[in-house]
Amino acid sequence: MLVRKGRASTLRYLAIAMMSTALVTANSPASAAAAAPVVTRVGIRVSPSTVRVGSVFVVSGSVTPRVAGVPVVLQRLVGTRWRTLAGRPVSAAGAFSFSLRAPAPAGVWLLRVARVAAPGVRAGASVTTKVVLTKTAFAVTAAATPTVAAGQPVVVTGSVTPRAAGTVLLQRLQGPTWRSISTAPLSGAATYRLSAVLPVGSYSLRVVRTFTATTATGVSRTLLATVLAPPVVVTSALPGGTVGARYSALLAARSGRVPYAWSASGLPAGLVLTSDGRLWGTPIAAGTSTATVTVLDANGLADRAALRFTVRPAEAGRVWAWGGNHYGFLGTGSSTFVLKLPAAVPGLTDVTALATSGTSTYALRADGTVSAWGLNKHGELGIGTTSGLTTAIPPTRIPGLTDATAVAAGTTGSGYALRADGTVVAWGYNDHGQLGNATVTEYHAPVPVAGLDHVTDIAANAGSAYALRSDGTVWAWGFNDVGQLGDSTTSERRTPVRVSGLTGIVAIAAGGRSGYAIRFDGTAWAWGFNATGQLGDGSTKDQDTPVRVYGIANAAAISSGAGTAYALLSDGKVWAWGKGALGALGNGTVKESDIPVRVSLSDGVVAIAAGVDVGYALRFDDRLFAWGAAEQLGNGSTAFSAVPVVIGLRNTVGIAGGGYAGMAIERVVPVG
Repeated sequence: MLVRKGRASTLRYLAIAMMSTALVTANSPASAAAAAPVVTRVGIRVSPSTVRVGSVFVVSGSVTPRVAGVPVVLQRLVGTRWRTLAGRPVSAAGAFSFSLRAPAPAGVWLLRVARVAAPGVRAGASVTTKVVLTKTAFAVTAAATPTVAAGQPVVVTGSVTPRAAGTVLLQRLQGPTWRSISTAPLSGAATYRLSAVLPVGSYSLRVVRTFTATTATGVSRTLLATVLAPPVVVTSALPGGTVGARYSALLAARSGRVPYAWSASGLPAGLVLTSDGRLWGTPIAAGTSTATVTVLDANGLADRAALRFTVRPAEAGRVWAWGGNHYGFLGTGSSTFVLKLPAAVPGLTDVTALATSGTSTYALRADGTVSAWGLNKHGELGIGTTSGLTTAIPPTRIPGLTDATAVAAGTTGSGYALRADGTVVAWGYNDHGQLGNATVTEYHAPVPVAGLDHVTDIAANAGSAYALRSDGTVWAWGFNDVGQLGDSTTSERRTPVRVSGLTGIVAIAAGGRSGYAIRFDGTAWAWGFNATGQLGDGSTKDQDTPVRVYGIANAAAISSGAGTAYALLSDGKVWAWGKGALGALGNGTVKESDIPVRVSLSDGVVAIAAGVDVGYALRFDDRLFAWGAAEQLGNGSTAFSAVPVVIGLRNTVGIAGGGYAGMAIERVVPVG
């Protein structure tokens, strides 16, 4: 605020001076004419010449000639006019001094001191001088917790001087630019508290107090803060396995930074853990053990967990079959053309898995051997001989197979087995190279599929076969007229080629002339024939490379028949897509769908299978359901069903479908 003291005195002195001049002019014209007036000279200085707003500065100087009591005025140039700020008489020595407090806003003032005319002295003014009014800079202190855990706020506290109401900003350096991420008010004591939740990483931060009319912006020193990823934690519990049965589980962890790297010690014999967390293999001994599982995240943080793992004795069971029984292919001893109710296959009580084409069937037994029955026109039973179309021999063990862990059946007369060492063998019809041994010669006993190792799963369809390796890749060979090998061509392959673009795969299936896969993230993928929308991608266009099945997430299993496919989700629900004739989609309609639709089943399904125009589902309570074509429902019906119906089997532990037949494994319950 300007010091206005003395303004009245200045005006009074100006009036006196003017009156004196008037009197002299009126009463002594001769004297005025006789003496020439003297010009006043004024000297000026400003101290200090640069001053902060609110501080005092002094304008002083002297006037000659010395005329005591004659006033001088301090003036400031505003636009083109000089405006008077203060006035006062000079001392007897001709000196003057003005003291002012610098007001807002900051800027540059041009000043001068002028003396009014007096008898014998003309008015005069000093040279123009300037004073620079500057803002007071805020001083900002700041301190932050140097490290916090992910999800926790970074907190910055401090104070600001001089005290002034307002806000402070917390800023983060992004590239060359400071960006505000939080604001907070100043307290009455000019202190503050700022906080912000930031992603994992290291950050340069600062606190800024923005300017006011009287004060310049203040910036704290740069602070360094680090947000640490929380420690990774193993969250898995290992589901139990069964001796001789394929096992696959995906370990899980939370927090930390992906990707994770997994390792383990103390796993049951027959199981291995891949670095991406997939536990797979075939347990070979019953019992309970504790495995130590270690997960290492991308930040180098690790967690270990002791996980109990129980291997049950083999759930050996007997086989039941129903459906199309041309020439007695179901192996039940009946010659009835269609079995509408399940009938037992004699001589088998230790089966752990099944695969059937509808005309030839393979049963994996608890001891690693494989028994086969049905059509053997092209050696598809793998027993070293062929027989006529009308011969359906009783179940017979395939010579040389004593360590099988999985079986698959091709619908054109080929059989496959996965061995414990991760290799694959094949036998039977080979017109398109579907045996994978670089020939088109049929073989009546198992021969190795060329170049395959570390295989964990197999599947087969009409003239093509597939293998899943432990590195998550899928390989295919055989017939390829509609791109069912998924290698971006339609050329048949007599040895395995990699299916394009698939990584991280944990399960595969095949049906008709289409292939299917599930990734570790639960998405489903399909390729090949698509005339009825069986690829589930919203189209009916064939695909020679995999496409994602629309909307499927958290898939746990997948299966396909001729033109219809099914996915079992981890929540126990079943979805279907493709051909809907005879109610094969299980949703109450007979319309096809090129995207998945929900099968009308409650939650709790643990296994699925597919045949031609039929689907099967096994619930956790061992109840078995079917929907679709009448002869394959297994409930005695003569009409198809577009919704699931119950098959009257108890203690079911496994299911299979193929061609026009359905099969189940019923656990043998000991008596007593």
